[in-house]
Amino acid sequence: MSALQPFLKGQLNAFGSDARVIASKLSTIVSDSTDDHQSAIEEVIAAGDLPLSIVELLQFIKSLIRYSNDDTTLCGWLLNQLNEDPSIYNLASLLFPKAQFEIGLRARQRPSTITIESLEDFRSKFYNNESLEVIIVLLKAGKFSVSKACAVTAQKILRVMLSKSLDLEAPNLHNLVSAEMEKNGFTLLASEFSAALTIIKSIKALLRLVEDPEDVPLLERENYHSVRDISLKNKVEFSTQMQRAGMKEENTLKVHDCAERVDCWNEHLWLALMEHRRQDFVPIEPHSGRKITAANSSGRPPNNLTDIFRLEDVSCEECCSVTSLSAYFADLLLLLQKTPLPNASKESVELTLKNDILAAAPQDKSPTKSEPKNLLEVLSLRRPDLEKLELSCANSRTLIPYISSVTEVLESYIRFRISGKGEVIQAYQTPETVE
Repeated sequence: MSALQPFLKGQLNAFGSDARVIASKLSTIVSDSTDDHQSAIEEVIAAGDLPLSIVELLQFIKSLIRYSNDDTTLCGWLLNQLNEDPSIYNLASLLFPKAQFEIGLRARQRPSTITIESLEDFRSKFYNNESLEVIIVLLKAGKFSVSKACAVTAQKILRVMLSKSLDLEAPNLHNLVSAEMEKNGFTLLASEFSAALTIIKSIKALLRLVEDPEDVPLLERENYHSVRDISLKNKVEFSTQMQRAGMKEENTLKVHDCAERVDCWNEHLWLALMEHRRQDFVPIEPHSGRKITAANSSGRPPNNLTDIFRLEDVSCEECCSVTSLSAYFADLLLLLQKTPLPNASKESVELTLKNDILAAAPQDKSPTKSEPKNLLEVLSLRRPDLEKLELSCANSRTLIPYISSVTEVLESYIRFRISGKGEVIQAYQTPETVE
């Protein structure tokens, strides 16, 4: 007898005289000779003539069979734990939080064929497919460091999103959540709704990084609310901090690695969008009015504010844009030029000047440099090349790991000191073929 039969028999008792007719239609599902229970359920549903509640129940059982790799013993045992109210939310409440689930396991009789490994695999697959249901359970359990009102509002928002198949940007989301709150005698405040949306957006971003959903509240409690927050943190420091918070070491390393990958992909995507924005632009030629004769590099009439006011050169947006890397670098240099030298730094600057004089070649007859008056002049003492550095899309849009840049600088300096050739350190990187 299939492990599903006791549960289905209990569910059919509510249908009275029709129970036997429905049971006969479900016989193929509970048969011991059935190898593919998912296909058997699909065939029964496709045949029709079943109550809606039975169809929904069969679809729920089908999802459990998929998560358990067609292990009907595990599915039947879990269904029996749900008693008379089988649903995705109740199953999530049974499986999470993990500590509560493990306490329940010790109190329940579990068949010997159901291993801890199979249960963990089931929990993992369930979370991957029903992550928001799991988050609702964790919010209700008070795992996040938010106020009770914010947690309740966030649960209502997620419940409406799941039931209505909406996203966070849906225009009617606020009205639907407000109506649900009013049914329970509560009034939805604008501040609570905004705070709940913020925490949900943060949770959805962090869910992409973790394998265990209970790591999300730990990240939130340590003030990590986005992928960027994690990727900017030193990996060792992040791992140490999160281990103190209760996360496993291997999970901390996986989360940080994943955050770095996602952050890098985001930067590449942004650069690609900036690069293709102009070529995807569809010009709209004016049909009336005075023709604009302002000159531009392309020779065609300007048709948008960018061209009219020459905010960007059409030849290369990244090189000439006021938001480009070169413009940002120039703004930094201008800021340094306007920042006077603090009095506390004069001794270190004098020492730098003294070292530069001692390191100069004997034949160098150039006059001694005057004392710097701002931070830009101090920087120029160490890196005079920065004042003439030209950044363009050709030399600034390729992402290079910082360690690679440091390695190349060190290799170039070592090669220069060993060879003793030339007066300028030439860029050098050891070929991959050299052992």
